[in-house]
Amino acid sequence: MDNFYYDIAVIFAAYLLGTTPSAVWVCRVLINQDPRDKGSHNPGATNVMRIAGRKAALITFLCDFGKGWLALALAQSLALSHPMLVVTAIAVTLGHIMPFYALRRGGKGVATAMGVCVGFYWPLGVAMMLCWLLIFAISRTSSLASLLSCAVICVACTLFLQQYEEITAALGLLLFVSHRDNIRRLIAKQEHHF
Repeated sequence: MDNFYYDIAVIFAAYLLGTTPSAVWVCRVLINQDPRDKGSHNPGATNVMRIAGRKAALITFLCDFGKGWLALALAQSLALSHPMLVVTAIAVTLGHIMPFYALRRGGKGVATAMGVCVGFYWPLGVAMMLCWLLIFAISRTSSLASLLSCAVICVACTLFLQQYEEITAALGLLLFVSHRDNIRRLIAKQEHHF
């Protein structure tokens, strides 16, 4: 029973870490604006780049990435079981996407998911980032790069790294749900491009 409460505490802490509004803090410090009121209204690195520039976007990405990595690093240091690591990964990413104080105003979860993947197995996270960069360079569309890089990683894990397919499938589901409006705009050819 003690382990149950211990696991719940770790999951709750991971969720709270995920709710840290990096984009909001960065924009308020650098340009005194809230990214949820500008551009795409999304508190993520892509929208921050639109309204505050590359430096602010990089800081936001590193903070959001760091949340995912840190949650996994802490859970691993506590020697949690593999299923609990997966739940911790979901909790920190869900915290970013749906923070308790603004359920419909969270980020898309891409940078946090990349941090989680690096925490699980660093080549996996690096591969996801490289896929994202390549697809974005070709398409100039952040949402398309996020969705396709996630899909590529999910398929690759299913084929070659089965020990990570649960986490990539769970993260993939979260990211596709968080991008549902983007998917509609992509289908309608109305998505934002850089």
